[in-house]
Amino acid sequence: MGPVPCCHRGCNSYKTIIDSFLLFDAYAGSVTRDWGRGLLIDLHGQGHPEQWIEIGYLLREMPHLQLSDAALDDLSTSPLSVIASIAGLVKVRSEDEARPLAPSQLLRGTPSLGGLLESAGYRAIPSPSRPSAAGGSYFNGGYTVRRHGSVPEPLHKPTATEFAEILPKTPLPVDAIQVELPFYLRDPTRPARDEFASTFCDILARYLHDHYNHVLVPKSKPTSIRSSEGVKRSSAL
Repeated sequence: MGPVPCCHRGCNSYKTIIDSFLLFDAYAGSVTRDWGRGLLIDLHGQGHPEQWIEIGYLLREMPHLQLSDAALDDLSTSPLSVIASIAGLVKVRSEDEARPLAPSQLLRGTPSLGGLLESAGYRAIPSPSRPSAAGGSYFNGGYTVRRHGSVPEPLHKPTATEFAEILPKTPLPVDAIQVELPFYLRDPTRPARDEFASTFCDILARYLHDHYNHVLVPKSKPTSIRSSEGVKRSSAL
């Protein structure tokens, strides 16, 4: 969440929001120092009529989600290795000699976040049965995953020849995924909200185990970060 619009509206909690926003880089630094890699989940709500969960990796419906698995798996040209907010994870898993995983599987296969949600009974984009939105509504990710993902997309829209000069040469160690929830999963009057919250925690635990367990080895004793108000906070994401 960016703090500036909230400040301009006179939000009472703007100081806390700014404090948390500015601390994220410090959090990310401590996570990567202690664990090697990290994952940021940027959780949002949306009111699209399809009522599905939209998972954003900075890949657009056209042309990225319409690409074949073969095109996505070619790391020399795949958008998953060039502009995706999980490009770091794609690189690690594709190069893992013990248990390599194709990039397309991380995007929309059974082991993907969409695949795990689908296995739990939720409709998600992208996922094995819905690899793309097929012309429907879809949020592909916003500022937070661009700013903090493992290879953030530039804030302006570059030409094809600009990519090599603008994007980082090496994927950053924190991956980021935007998750957009339909209203029925956020409605406080429905039991579906609490049910989903519990299930989603289990899904994230599974995702972290499956995709980060082999690299999330503490490199040092976990650290803590102190905010500007002197409140000690855990470094774990």
